[in-house]
Amino acid sequence: MPRVPLTAPRIAGLLVALLGAVLVMHWEREIEFISRFVPGSTSVGLANPLLFLATAVCLIGNDLPQASRQHPAWRHTTALCIAALILLPMAHLFEGATGIALGVDLPRPGALPSAVNPFPGRLSPNACAAFMLTGLAFYLLRRPLVDARRRVYTVTTVAIVLIGLAGFIGHVLGLETLYKFANFNRILPTTALGLCAIGAGLWALLERSQRFELAQAEQRIKSRSLAVIALVTLGSGIAGFAIMRDTFEQTVSRNLRLTATTNAASLAHAIELGSLLPRTVATRPSVRQALERLERDRGDTASMEMLQAAAGSLGGTLTRAEFIDTRGALVASVGDAPRRPGLLLALANAEQPAWLAWRDGYLLISHVPIVDQGRVVGRLVAEQHLPLFDRLLQELRSVDATSEASICGRVGMDAVCAPTHDRPTNVSFPMNEAEGTMAHAIADALQGQSGVLVAKDARGTDVLAAYSPIRDTGLGLAVNTDVATLYAPLRERLALLAAALVAMISLAIYAQRSQVQPVLSRLVESERRIAAVFDNTTDYVVQTDPRGRVRYMNAAVRRALEIGPDASVRGFDVGQFNTPETNQLFVDTILPAAKAKGVWVGETTVYVANQRIVNVDQMVIAHRGADGRVNLYSSIMRDITDELAVEREQQRQAATLRSVAEAIPAIVAVVGRDGRYRFVNSAFERWSGMARAAIVGHTMQEVIGPDEHARSQAWIDRALAGETVSFEKDYPDRTDVRHLAFNFIPLWLDGGEGRGEVDGFVAVGMDVTSHKQENVRLLQLSQRDPLTGLLNRSGFEAWLNQHGSTHALAILYIDLDRFKQVNDTHGHAVGDQLLQQVAQRFHALVRPTDAVARLGGDEFAIALAGIRDGTHADAIAEKVVASAEPPFEVGGLQLEIGASVGVALGSDSDGGWRALVARADALLYKAKAAGRGRHASVAQQAQ
Repeated sequence: MPRVPLTAPRIAGLLVALLGAVLVMHWEREIEFISRFVPGSTSVGLANPLLFLATAVCLIGNDLPQASRQHPAWRHTTALCIAALILLPMAHLFEGATGIALGVDLPRPGALPSAVNPFPGRLSPNACAAFMLTGLAFYLLRRPLVDARRRVYTVTTVAIVLIGLAGFIGHVLGLETLYKFANFNRILPTTALGLCAIGAGLWALLERSQRFELAQAEQRIKSRSLAVIALVTLGSGIAGFAIMRDTFEQTVSRNLRLTATTNAASLAHAIELGSLLPRTVATRPSVRQALERLERDRGDTASMEMLQAAAGSLGGTLTRAEFIDTRGALVASVGDAPRRPGLLLALANAEQPAWLAWRDGYLLISHVPIVDQGRVVGRLVAEQHLPLFDRLLQELRSVDATSEASICGRVGMDAVCAPTHDRPTNVSFPMNEAEGTMAHAIADALQGQSGVLVAKDARGTDVLAAYSPIRDTGLGLAVNTDVATLYAPLRERLALLAAALVAMISLAIYAQRSQVQPVLSRLVESERRIAAVFDNTTDYVVQTDPRGRVRYMNAAVRRALEIGPDASVRGFDVGQFNTPETNQLFVDTILPAAKAKGVWVGETTVYVANQRIVNVDQMVIAHRGADGRVNLYSSIMRDITDELAVEREQQRQAATLRSVAEAIPAIVAVVGRDGRYRFVNSAFERWSGMARAAIVGHTMQEVIGPDEHARSQAWIDRALAGETVSFEKDYPDRTDVRHLAFNFIPLWLDGGEGRGEVDGFVAVGMDVTSHKQENVRLLQLSQRDPLTGLLNRSGFEAWLNQHGSTHALAILYIDLDRFKQVNDTHGHAVGDQLLQQVAQRFHALVRPTDAVARLGGDEFAIALAGIRDGTHADAIAEKVVASAEPPFEVGGLQLEIGASVGVALGSDSDGGWRALVARADALLYKAKAAGRGRHASVAQQAQ
């Protein structure tokens, strides 16, 4: 089963699916680990993870092979996911625009609304837009991305990525805190990260749908390198700023909290100091005694004067002091006339009733009981300004233009705060005010808690508030500063950071263009040339990773496998194209050899379209990375199916020729231009008496000997010059093969006679010994008289032609006497027998070198070779005449005949043997005219 590769769209889909699954688990079970390590997970409803899961299904589904994507189950599933991606965010937008709840928020159980998140589980508008664009992108992918669809898809993908990046960067930089307009960019970090992954997966699907053109490689590499430079620079800057921002916020929050707690302690101390003087006066003995006397005698003037004097002594410190007796009557007072305060807050920790009041400033009002011997004899009502309060609060408010400090107390179920310079009147609000507001911070302070938070004040402005209880007085102090004012220095640093990032990116772009681009251009040009070679070659070129996953196929492979030129090769495994035998060879031999030696060369078989098997001559090259490990294999294959067929056909033809050469009785040898034997058949072995191994590869001189080679040299030269030659050679010393007829046929390199170069010749030798013998026999039959066995006229003439000069030649022309009577009397049969006996007698008279012929009828002739003297010729003629005189016995008959002879000597004539024969014939007639039974010659005539 082929491996399933983890492509970029599938990785993005798995990440989004994992994020969705984690959020679903957290939504259902509220897992603390997820809350801690997944930012924003506590605020996510069920809609986000459901949309993430739908997106993951579409991402993975669109990266499946074409056949799988067209399966009805996948198409229906992705259609439902696309509908969810469009309709669910649309419903959230409708809720936000109209305020009509559709029940699609699906918040986490127990989630409560807050000022920051008034609608738990509801998608933000920009998240809704991003998910709707995601659904649109997947809808566009249901058909091929061409022309306008591709442009819309590209814009959609870029928008999704920008929304995700903007949300994530806004969260990291805290832009919603730094800038008011950034509130429109509020998006949960988990959603932002998910959208970034979705955008990456959609972009990968876009690139997969585009054919990689090498002409665009340089621009693509440059754009990607610039994108990487920008992302790395921005990421580094953002990370650095985020660290700086966190440090800044922690410092500001810590300082502001320290300010609140320190000043709260100071205010508590001021209250404590303010209540000390009234308690001291109330414990004076004279005051206690005076009030006791007045209790007994209300008209005791001295006591009243003494109390008035005591009150007067407090006039420089207190704004008003009053002594009240047990009946509630005022007995002495000093200071301003009493006025109702604008705010009166009871102090919880006072030993006697005391209040913090506001009337054109903070006042401490104390009702101190005066006790004498355990019995209350009156009370002192003291009212005094708290200048330390005013000074501390003034200092807090003067930190910057938006700093504010509030002192609040609890009145029933409400929290009441004194006026400030921005708020001239008291303000009250319920203690259970929603989170994220100043009221909530003050409520926490009144409940004894301290802390820092970003909240909205009564103006609806974001402020950073620190709150602390004023010890155990039951009062609370809240110090706040507008976030905009507080973060002004950080905004300035953010501007400087942006300028620095722009400068760094510009410098990196310049360096990339000036230093990297020339090298890149050369590399791309080199790759373009190599790709041009690969795409124009008929050889198959495939590159795979160490797991066998295909990374590249050239045009020849695509044509052979019927894979479109624009089709992606992702998902293909080399094992799909190799036959089982080749796959096993890869495991056992090819890969180990390539790893060990760097290359393997041999023959294998592979599948092409329609599972047709082809034979290839394959080279496998192992490429190693910087770490020395093999990271890529290149396979270069040449289809040798036709070559193997031709080779097999040549082998068949060669086998056929060898069989024919072995079957025919002729001697066959193939000789190269260098004179060495390339092939001989068995007949040649038998003729030469040598084994084939001792012949092939050796020269003709070495095999047949120098003399025999020299005898054939002329014919060899003609054959090597391109001429077909035929000749015969005699071997008289041999007993088996005496005569051979040879044909030397030139070997033309291009196979066409008279064209190209002669590479050698084929020698075919036929044994013609028996043929020669038969020819001799036939020749003898044609030149012999069948009756007598002597030469006939034709044979006699051939003998004369062969024996050259007539100067050493004598011709005896013979005619039988009375032979006609024998024929007429006894018949031709008797005459024939008589002729046979005559022939025997004549033949016995001459040498083996002489010739005896019956020219016809009863005419005979004898040719004597080497005769230069007429005496010898006359002697032979006399013997001939004498041999014909004795009777011949034929069938019981005694037959007597005679012979007349004409003798001509070669020296007697210069006209050749024909003239010599004519001369002998003429002399024969002279001998017959002279009486027969005699001979006539020139020598006789001379006598």
